[in-house]
Amino acid sequence: MSYSWLKPRKHMITVRDRATGFAHQYRYWNEKVIEKVLAQQKESEDVYITKYPSDRLVDTIILDFDTEDIKKAYADVNKMRNYLTKEGLNCIIVRSGSKGYHLYIQIAPFLFKDTELRNGINWSSYFNAFVCFLIHDSNSTYETLDKTNFNAGLNGNIRLIGSKHPKTGQLCEIIEGSFISEYKVTKVQDEAQKKAFL
Repeated sequence: MSYSWLKPRKHMITVRDRATGFAHQYRYWNEKVIEKVLAQQKESEDVYITKYPSDRLVDTIILDFDTEDIKKAYADVNKMRNYLTKEGLNCIIVRSGSKGYHLYIQIAPFLFKDTELRNGINWSSYFNAFVCFLIHDSNSTYETLDKTNFNAGLNGNIRLIGSKHPKTGQLCEIIEGSFISEYKVTKVQDEAQKKAFL
């Protein structure tokens, strides 16, 4: 599998052993390092990656859908994917390896970071507002959308695609869709950027 959509040195990979609590982090990596980490993953280890790059140039939004009723989680993630696809966004559904799914939503790269030209904006709050507007569908509710993961905003980790879940042994894998290399601003992204400033 290609990890070309991730940016080396901008994402941190963390391997955490549930039995010992020991965690090892990889800031400098390439696809060969990822392949080695995944090949050597122990049964007691979780492998995570930071959801968003440290430079805050975000081009993929990641949402987490979790519940004991896996069919309900899939219904929610699929409903959101269908809605966003109609809005012109590319979405990838990933089985998390336990009781849910991740939805990767590709957007045109957008910088959520303070610069001299962007005076004092709280970019974490703006990012959350941006995502809320982007995924808003007035006809739907998403009960299984993980609020803790969502509220982490620009921070937080997600299970690395290709890793195994320690409890179930199931693979975290893409089940629908694929990443595309170039993405232009869509109407819904443009609207979300404007509305989030209000």
